[in-house]
Amino acid sequence: MENAVKNTDDTLNSIPKSFKDNPKSSVNFMTKEIFEEILPSYLPNKQDQLDVMDKWEKIHKSKMEINTVPMAIRAALGPKRGEKLKQEAIEFVKSENEKNAPDNKDTQTKSTTLHRADNRSPEQIKQTGGFHGWGGSISIEHAKKWAKNFEAKQQMDKNQFLQTWKAQTSSRNEEIPYVATGWEAQKAGEEYTIKVPFEIGNPNEPAVFYNSDSIESSTVFILAGRDEAVFLTGIPNKYINNQLEIDKEQEIGAPSVSTKQEKTSETAQKPTEVIGTSTHNEQKATEQKNVQAPTKHKRTHSKKMSDLLSRFDKPQNQFESSNQKEQQHPDINKKQNEKAKYVPKQ
Repeated sequence: MENAVKNTDDTLNSIPKSFKDNPKSSVNFMTKEIFEEILPSYLPNKQDQLDVMDKWEKIHKSKMEINTVPMAIRAALGPKRGEKLKQEAIEFVKSENEKNAPDNKDTQTKSTTLHRADNRSPEQIKQTGGFHGWGGSISIEHAKKWAKNFEAKQQMDKNQFLQTWKAQTSSRNEEIPYVATGWEAQKAGEEYTIKVPFEIGNPNEPAVFYNSDSIESSTVFILAGRDEAVFLTGIPNKYINNQLEIDKEQEIGAPSVSTKQEKTSETAQKPTEVIGTSTHNEQKATEQKNVQAPTKHKRTHSKKMSDLLSRFDKPQNQFESSNQKEQQHPDINKKQNEKAKYVPKQ
């Protein structure tokens, strides 16, 4: 009996299978002990922490893929309270990570410039707190554990992780909490330039870079290698140059970046006419036909209505119309008049 209880405890203290289903999971190394240690960096409320840990067995037995701590919170507490706390945890981490990220305004500090393309406007990025993964970002305490675990891996396993990351873009449903950048400008979407206040290498074999001399004293963590830099703790607005431009423009009352883009987009969408070509003439003829067609129909309808009104409401118009017909066809009208003189007997 004691052995059965011990085996159950050992199983529950092991890494849940749901944490390891996805090779990109941020929790695939977490035991119950590690999870409990970093949980306060997601949920500052002590009672919320206790309620989640009371449901650890439910998390451990979950058949759903769990790739982040907020996803585990939802699995523990269900779709109502769990979903609410999940979203609160994501926003709390964004706020704390940005607050603790060092500024990049010091010109004496060595920095690294990276690039990212995104379909969202600078204002939309600013409202969401910068760049983050589908599942938000991992907390600073979580990133410290992640970095130590990664550095302890064999080089072959490190290479495999980055290869898996680069092989396929993560879907929204996976909620992977990382965001990727590169050293070269991106072609798709809006171009964003990111300035990080410390040096990041671009090694052939992936390595973790952080903003201080040690993992424990760092607050920004980036996995880099093979022309890609993956932010674990997110990219705060203060590192995005486009956001700095917005702030300056708003201070002086100039048009925002998105307003400029809308005007540029309108100009770009306006068709350019090529004068003197058959294609141009055909296009103009088609446009005129399309514009005139409804007007012609409207006039025809109005004439019919006018005729009806003149027939029943204005007999003098009818008489005038008859005189006009006599002038145009005298022979026909003469015969009609002769017939009109005949009055049958009653």
